[in-house]
Amino acid sequence: MTTDSNTLKEPGLIAISNPMDWKAIDRFILLASLVLLAPLSFGVSMWATNILAPEWLNQTLVMMLSVLYVMHIAVMGSFIITAIKLRKYTHDWPLFENAIISSFLVTVMTTGYLTGTHLSEALLIIFLGVIITCTLADVNKIKFCFWIVVPILILMSALDYSEAVPYAMLLERSPYAEDGRPLEGWMMVRMTVAVILAPLIYLCILAMKRWTERESLYLEMSTIDGLTRLSNRNSLISRGQEEIRRARASDAMPPLSCIMIDLDHFKQINDTWGHHAGDEVLVAA
Repeated sequence: MTTDSNTLKEPGLIAISNPMDWKAIDRFILLASLVLLAPLSFGVSMWATNILAPEWLNQTLVMMLSVLYVMHIAVMGSFIITAIKLRKYTHDWPLFENAIISSFLVTVMTTGYLTGTHLSEALLIIFLGVIITCTLADVNKIKFCFWIVVPILILMSALDYSEAVPYAMLLERSPYAEDGRPLEGWMMVRMTVAVILAPLIYLCILAMKRWTERESLYLEMSTIDGLTRLSNRNSLISRGQEEIRRARASDAMPPLSCIMIDLDHFKQINDTWGHHAGDEVLVAA
């Protein structure tokens, strides 16, 4: 595999291109694999707690969440296997994209509400997921989901103060001691969430890096001539307008001058020696 500025490479490792440059279906496979971290980590944490201290959990909700996690893993696993086969024949699969986004939101928001963390860890996971998905999937779909998530979070916050609905229904006891510190088991669960966030944050860093690189590249392409590395026409017009505004805004009204340089008989160089030679003359001049 060739290595360029868009390739991630570390000593001793095979070069891997930046996921932002992959075709859509490959990005979806990566995104689905990351999304699987949520039900896997949540499920392992919940069942570890249920085995060690079952009296702390609502057993009915444990079974309901277990079904949700298993369904999520099974559906995403099936999509990933199918996508690996389809990637040879197609570059996109919108249904896969929709399944990734919707399943992620359902799993994280449901778990966050039942554990009372929908305004802390769950919210952070969702927003990090939004950032990553914006780079790997359709931004318009993410924007639509965002406007669905916000009112649901407001509703969840209102239910927190409702006497008709228990707070953090999955937990039979408070996971915090009387002095406000989290109990050891709850701290382990939160550390597990931190493990989920680590790869998400790293991918966010890659996305931000790519956005910065592309912004710098687009800015250079719009202002610098690719051949001579001088300011191009758009840059000169923009700078000229800026200087005119500056001169008009000055009380002293300093003189504003412009110098134009032309190469005499340049057309003869192109006609005689070809445009390649003409390009070299322009660079030298």
